[in-house]
Amino acid sequence: MLRCRVSSDNFTFPSVVKACSALNNVRFGAVVHEVILSMGFEVNVFIGSSLINLYLENNYINRVRRLFDKMPVRDYVLWNVMLNRYVKCGELDKVVKIFDEMRKEGIVDLGAQLHGLVVSCGLESNSMVAKKLVYVFKFWVVV
Repeated sequence: MLRCRVSSDNFTFPSVVKACSALNNVRFGAVVHEVILSMGFEVNVFIGSSLINLYLENNYINRVRRLFDKMPVRDYVLWNVMLNRYVKCGELDKVVKIFDEMRKEGIVDLGAQLHGLVVSCGLESNSMVAKKLVYVFKFWVVV
């Protein structure tokens, strides 16, 4: 597209980034990301979500977090993507941190969402998760 001087927009880039992700080509995805940055599209929710997916699929979790923090609109899908990736990486402290951010921004009903997350991830019998749950409910839940 660039060689043919066809201009890209916020509808073009998600498809290109998705193709990079499908090919597990993070190098080319990073080049596309640089083009996106130069054109000022990074904080677009569709492009940002595509980039987050690219980096998540390839375990670039620090890049994902930086992108996530820049997003002006973070929907339930993005929040849950972050939660699930940290769970898969075994970074339970970060799961609790993200969940606390969600709670502070009014994104979640603490009890229902936390219980659903733990069960959906199959972690209801994990002792470390159980300890964190006790901590969460002890300090965060107001009865």
